[in-house]
Amino acid sequence: MQSFEDHLEKLGLTNAPVVHKFGGSTASNIKPGVDYLRREMDLKPTAAVLSAFRIGNLQMTTQLLAMSEQLDIGKIEEVECLIETMRDQMQMLLGQGGPVSNPFIRFQMLLQRIRMGETHWVDENDCDRKLWFSDTSCSIPCIGEHGSVLEYEKRLNEIETHSGDNEQQCAAAFPIDEYEHAIRSLPETDQQEFTYDLLCEFLQQSNRDKMLSLIPGYLPHNATDRGYSDVTAVDASLAMRTVTGKQTVCSVDKEFPVYPKNPDNGHDASPLDRLSYAEAHAACDIDGFAPGVVHPRAIKRAEQHGIPILVHNPFDPGLGATLIQ
Repeated sequence: MQSFEDHLEKLGLTNAPVVHKFGGSTASNIKPGVDYLRREMDLKPTAAVLSAFRIGNLQMTTQLLAMSEQLDIGKIEEVECLIETMRDQMQMLLGQGGPVSNPFIRFQMLLQRIRMGETHWVDENDCDRKLWFSDTSCSIPCIGEHGSVLEYEKRLNEIETHSGDNEQQCAAAFPIDEYEHAIRSLPETDQQEFTYDLLCEFLQQSNRDKMLSLIPGYLPHNATDRGYSDVTAVDASLAMRTVTGKQTVCSVDKEFPVYPKNPDNGHDASPLDRLSYAEAHAACDIDGFAPGVVHPRAIKRAEQHGIPILVHNPFDPGLGATLIQ
């Protein structure tokens, strides 16, 4: 059983840039998550792709999607009550001694426009709900992803400020709230390239300033079905490779590395050290994934561009890691 660091050493990528993808439950472990990323950025160019928080009663994406159903039938007061409930849940579950960021400010401003009678409509597919106005749009699930990014940015920069380093910030958040409508206004065929250019520009600036880059798992061109944050992590890894000129590792941080399924629909005792891209595809089935498996769209994109993926639990390195290459 090889660890994350063992794999990097064998690949000759010990000091290579890394893009970490934190799923909802991993991202919710804010204190160890922040400490882990802070250590990583001291060693190499580092970025993190964050999903919406998911811990206990706080299931941000699920709650936001339910909120959009109320919005679609005009129940603005109910939506505002749901926002207050979610903010209280965030403070209780994630506060850890300090106030949390408010990811709902932009959404609340849009709700105010609805109250004032502006024309709006809700567009939806299986995993997304978009609130449209004539001059802007807002993905409701993206509010949760952006909220995770803002909270990590706040916590990381507080560490730097408290260290007495002249209030030098160490983390920067990708401003999806500024770019979202511009991305979505383009033809679908152009959205991916435009977003990729934005990611490259953002990562280049962050690396120049020696800052950790924080990116929401939701990006408009990827949000066609579940698993979009895995795809975003691969896209960010490709962008990081472009701006640094160095092979970049996509670290998909999950509770477990990849385990083989057994006939009883469970998994064997030992995780897999290595999978080819084709084997990683085969580990998926119509009922979901074997423990630790990355979304097939992300695997396909990684294979197309030669991005190695490492699946592991950053908070428990003793569990091992699975290399997909």
